[in-house]
Amino acid sequence: MTEFLTAFGGPSLFPAALLFFVGMAAGAINVMAGSGSALTLPALIFSGLDGAEANGTNRLSILIQNIAAAASFSGEGAAGGLRESVKYSLFTLPGMVCGVLVAVNMDDQLFRQIAGGVILLVAASMFLPSLASGVGGKRFARNRWLLYPALVATGFYGGFIQVGVGLVIMGLVFHMVGGNIAAVNVRKVFIVTIYTAPALAMFFVSGNVDLLKGLNLAAGSAIGGWWGAKLSVRKGAAAVRWFLVVALALSGLKLFEVF
Repeated sequence: MTEFLTAFGGPSLFPAALLFFVGMAAGAINVMAGSGSALTLPALIFSGLDGAEANGTNRLSILIQNIAAAASFSGEGAAGGLRESVKYSLFTLPGMVCGVLVAVNMDDQLFRQIAGGVILLVAASMFLPSLASGVGGKRFARNRWLLYPALVATGFYGGFIQVGVGLVIMGLVFHMVGGNIAAVNVRKVFIVTIYTAPALAMFFVSGNVDLLKGLNLAAGSAIGGWWGAKLSVRKGAAAVRWFLVVALALSGLKLFEVF
């Protein structure tokens, strides 16, 4: 990776086109398999940003992508449960604030190692059973109050690193609230949109957002998400899942400086 960057003048001149195409891949993967941030976060780090800057800049792409998704769901009449989603998102906010504060004050090398570990775990999670079959909400029905402290903890994780948080939110909503996978996905999008806006603001105020790289990544992500929706109809998710596992494994190992 170092030799590749040097060929283009060093990390500070990491090609804008490459970030754009990473954004496209991540947008498509988010639609088809999830965890696109596990690609965009290391890409931003490899582009020359430190951990906090990459973490904050990634939120700009996430916010724009989720706003577009939320608008699309509303346009399709699939915005049911919005009031409930807003309520759930409010429980994520205290944890999110704490998570962002920890992230912006953490040693860069330590953050890279944690990010590498998280990305490898997300890669491993690709082999877990999907939520796509059946309707959730039965397993924890008697202890649904656990959803609220779990949302606070999820907010901390999302504020701290974001990678894979959509899968966590979908798991919580699926098992503790219920509904089919489409309804769960709608709630996830609205929850992530609502808590990501103040998280981005906190990173921006602390000087940890590169607007140019973030908008470039977001533009690619929006296009990738549009194509990902089309490709998912043609049952391309299995191939994408294997591509994602390989890409995440390489990114995680690189963050650990294995090669």
